[in-house]
Amino acid sequence: MKKFLEENTCSELLKEVIQESLKNCLLVCDNFGVFEGKYVKLKEEISNIFVIL
Repeated sequence: MKKFLEENTCSELLKEVIQESLKNCLLVCDNFGVFEGKYVKLKEEISNIFVIL
């Protein structure tokens, strides 16, 4: 995803929409406890990617 968003092929609006949609999906998953237990590291990795973007 990071590579896709860095390409000049998509507009700024599309970049923003993709990031917001993914963020919303991840927030829903987090609220339902998807990232508990063995998936805590995955949650940390995803959080780090959002900081970079």
